[in-house]
Amino acid sequence: MLKYLYCALSLPAHLQSLLVETDLKLIYAADLPTLQNNDLLLIYDTQGLGLASLKNQKIYSRLIIDFNSAECQHRKKYGQLASSGLAKAIANKISQPVSVLDATGGLGHDSFDLTCLGYTVTVCERSPVVYYMLLDALKRAHTEPQLVNFCSKI
Repeated sequence: MLKYLYCALSLPAHLQSLLVETDLKLIYAADLPTLQNNDLLLIYDTQGLGLASLKNQKIYSRLIIDFNSAECQHRKKYGQLASSGLAKAIANKISQPVSVLDATGGLGHDSFDLTCLGYTVTVCERSPVVYYMLLDALKRAHTEPQLVNFCSKI
């Protein structure tokens, strides 16, 4: 069960309400030795907000949303987006890009793919933790010149 938010940096304004909306306890480096192996925690550091587990008081196995990752950039550059199942389904029904509702936003992969294909996407995400991870990823993406056009459509 997710119980902690570990901050290596001060928590930015766009993440402040995360503590209010969840029961996460804010912890710092000095608190890590008190945690158990395999405890799940959110981490906020220079890489952004990510989900991780703890092993021997060290952060292990981290999940972070990064629209500037090599995988996302490769898919965008080499046109693999159009071959995704969701993109095919929408393209077969609609001739021109329109607004799309992604009612299960998750890690934002489908939304990113669709914006790269010209769609404007409204994303909904039920989990507050995943919502804030996606929000943080979008904030970071807006600082990357090659992503601003795409991520401004989400």
